[in-house]
Order: sequence, then C-alpha cells, then structure tokens
Amino acid sequence: MNTILPLIQTALELGLISSLTVLALFLSYSMLNVCDLSTDGCFTL
Repeated sequence: MNTILPLIQTALELGLISSLTVLALFLSYSMLNVCDLSTDGCFTL
C-alpha cells in the first residue's frame, strides 16, 4: 500500500500538467480557428 500511493500521486500530477497543455491548445484552436501547436512544442522544451 505504501508503494501505490506515491504512484497515484505522481500520475495525478502529470495528468494535471498535461491537461493544462491540452486546455491551452483547445482554447487557441477555438478562439483563433488555427491549430497552434507552439504551446505543445514549447511544453516539451
């Protein structure tokens, strides 16, 4: 049980960070009608 809880916490943290990137891509696409992938490219840098 002690090894599962840190894994769940790490998975949730990574999911929240990734969801912010997806939200930024969705907002840029819905407002500008242009698929702006610079947020996704800058996230990996």
